[in-house]
Amino acid sequence: MEPNTAPKWIACGKSMKISENERVITKNSNTCKFGVALSERLTDTVYEIDVTFQGDCYYFAIGLAKSTIPLNDSLRRLNPGSAWFILNKGFLCDGKTFPDDSLDPFGVGETIKVTFDRERGRLIFLRNEISVGIVDGLAGEDLRFCCYMDGENASCSIAYNDPEEANREMPPTITATPPSTNENTNNNLAEP
Repeated sequence: MEPNTAPKWIACGKSMKISENERVITKNSNTCKFGVALSERLTDTVYEIDVTFQGDCYYFAIGLAKSTIPLNDSLRRLNPGSAWFILNKGFLCDGKTFPDDSLDPFGVGETIKVTFDRERGRLIFLRNEISVGIVDGLAGEDLRFCCYMDGENASCSIAYNDPEEANREMPPTITATPPSTNENTNNNLAEP
């Protein structure tokens, strides 16, 4: 994907910062134990990003979320149907539920490729070009990339890839839970 079509990262928790080039998200304080960053709404057909976490983060994740999620809390505390992500401890998550907790953990410095195909409603996670998790059934107009981490000196680097490479066939592993309401939300990001 060309850099000018890459989604912008537009919101983050108060202990986080988005770099000017929108390719690095940092968590530089423990004002809030956890922080979440969100991209703008995903409107293109296919997106593919490479994500690498660095620093002192113990928990970190990458995936998709609704705009209404809280930015200063753990994605793992959300109701199912609001965020779908892969957690570094080896869990494929749908909010606070773990549809698959049998994945190999990944560490700081490892790169995870994330592909989202809006037409198919499919989110794919790859490590070393091998599928480590797939979420099917994602629909809706308000899906965004999300990045989640703890720590006081942590970062997430993002590289955008050619979407044509993202059109690989892989078997589904889980189906997303329909969205539910969450009282602790960030409604200022919701789009009409």
